[in-house]
Amino acid sequence: MKFRMKPFNVFLIVLFASMAGLLLWSGGAVGVGKSAPEFPKARWLNSKPLTMKELKGKVVLVDFWEYTCINCIRTLPYLKEWNKRYAPYGLVIIGVHTPEFDSSAKPANVAAAVKRFGITYPVLLDDQYKTWNAYANLYWPREYMIDRKGIIRYDHVGEGEYGRTEAEIQKLLREGGTCPDIPLMKPVRAMDSPGAVCYRTTAETYIGSKRGHLANTGGYGGARTNHYIAPAVRALGDGLPALSGSWSTYAEYCESRSPYSALYLRYHAAGCYVVADAGEKRSESTMVVLLDGKPVPQALRGEDVVERDGKTVVRLKRTRLYRLVDGNVFGRHVVELQPEPGARFYSFTFGTCTH
Repeated sequence: MKFRMKPFNVFLIVLFASMAGLLLWSGGAVGVGKSAPEFPKARWLNSKPLTMKELKGKVVLVDFWEYTCINCIRTLPYLKEWNKRYAPYGLVIIGVHTPEFDSSAKPANVAAAVKRFGITYPVLLDDQYKTWNAYANLYWPREYMIDRKGIIRYDHVGEGEYGRTEAEIQKLLREGGTCPDIPLMKPVRAMDSPGAVCYRTTAETYIGSKRGHLANTGGYGGARTNHYIAPAVRALGDGLPALSGSWSTYAEYCESRSPYSALYLRYHAAGCYVVADAGEKRSESTMVVLLDGKPVPQALRGEDVVERDGKTVVRLKRTRLYRLVDGNVFGRHVVELQPEPGARFYSFTFGTCTH
């Protein structure tokens, strides 16, 4: 299975790459064969604060993740099973949650996601990017394996190669003589199995003005709140969202301002997911979802889509990733979202593999 690496933003990539280059020139770069950086003071979930010093003698897997990231979400079943299998033999998994959006930095939102996903291993809240910077990291997800002496022995970017990562866990545990002969996990999804076909999809699409671009004439407009007229659906370019109705635009998201607002996106993929929430003043709202102008067919509905009065809808709550389309057919579609006022939209991501 191919993985998709998810960059933070161009400025930080250039900055971190420059920092990494300076570290490499000075002989102090973080990477395989180097000592793992110490964890900074931060808030933790599922654990008291941990340090690399006190973890000496353990095999540590550091996973950089973000709870709205579909690539990270697809990696979680493997991390959870590895924790169950190997924690008794000396493995410690630490999820470093480094947020992509201001909303996903809120501790309550991360705690709700940790509970929803059933994560029981320690999670460090890296909202200041201190651990991210210490590792000169650029991607979600990313796994580092650290041996009992505190040395980084393995580095994997993105999804996939789960068998290789698990084999590395076993190898490092066996160096201390504590790992029994356990067969590697079987793939948890058909798309992770040999024979899955992965295609190039529409690129991750941001909705906010900081990183996004609109198909509307005039783009985001000069005012914070504008009335938008969407182009004809047939004229939409792939990966360019279009707004209709009254919307307020912000750096990271766009917020619906009227009961007749709509968001359109043409894409090509097997799955379509949106990071969204009900808004600052509402605990829950309902959003109608259409695919190519019709209710989402049963076979293509994501797990967050339900049928109500002949319509396919999603209940928006906290900021998180909502699965709109999740089928085994790669295709080209237009998704239309009809939210209630106050709903906020951050980004679209896409599923690539079929089997």
